[in-house]
Amino acid sequence: MKLLSQTAVCPNYYDPLYTVGFSAGDDCESERERIVRAVGQLVFQQFLEMSIRNAVEMDAKPAKLEVVPTSQILEESRRVLGASISDLAQMLGVSRPTIYSYLEGNEPSGSGKDFSGRLTLLKEVVQLVKEAHLPVPCSTLLRRKDVHGKTLKESLSDDSLSVESIQAFIFVEQQQVLARRARMSKQGQVKVPQKTDIKAISVPVHLE
Repeated sequence: MKLLSQTAVCPNYYDPLYTVGFSAGDDCESERERIVRAVGQLVFQQFLEMSIRNAVEMDAKPAKLEVVPTSQILEESRRVLGASISDLAQMLGVSRPTIYSYLEGNEPSGSGKDFSGRLTLLKEVVQLVKEAHLPVPCSTLLRRKDVHGKTLKESLSDDSLSVESIQAFIFVEQQQVLARRARMSKQGQVKVPQKTDIKAISVPVHLE
């Protein structure tokens, strides 16, 4: 069977079903069958090209960042950290009425970079507390002091708090919780679950 031209759908495969351009003397297929095969191949190729183009365009689009309402961050801070309205106002550098406004669903308008950064760090604190499985509300965390005698709340309010220092605060809080549970268990006040294991508690890499 003599071939005038050949187009393969996939370079890794050779299939006579996808071969077009038979010689006029080929009596294996009718003219109509050859045309149907050729059209089918072209349609399939176009489908592949369109799929690849769509995949490239999807990869080129920037990922959408999840926007968490300010009210949700503040409510979670109150629930997880036991933060009062005054605590939130001090940490974010705004007034108490402003905090109430945000809790009602109003979003900050024209807030500076400091506010946005502090709100992001506050959200990070809440997330790390939940990931560390600390007792909620973890009301002692905001008032826990670092080696310089500064509390987490003060560090957040003066923009000296970082993700690394948050992890250090969380680590110290974990140790205090374990020590408190062990002490209460020894005194017979509470029974520590057998599954409690200090190795199961996450520890920041830089503190290991």
